[in-house]
Amino acid sequence: RDVERSRGLGDVYKRQETGIVVKDKAIEALAEAIETLITNKEKYQSMSASAIAHVKANFTAEQTVGKYLSLYA
Repeated sequence: RDVERSRGLGDVYKRQETGIVVKDKAIEALAEAIETLITNKEKYQSMSASAIAHVKANFTAEQTVGKYLSLYA
């Protein structure tokens, strides 16, 4: 199964922009992703800044409440 198509993940994750996703139990891939972020400070800082900006822009309390209200209204 494609982990990027998991429900919810697509809302917060943008490939190689806001994070790195590896398949379940893919230990080597996880180790490579961690090593990439440890050894590439520029990529780590860029990804971190993008993730923070994405969450601040798309997941405010007002937006979340609005989504829940429209879901249950």
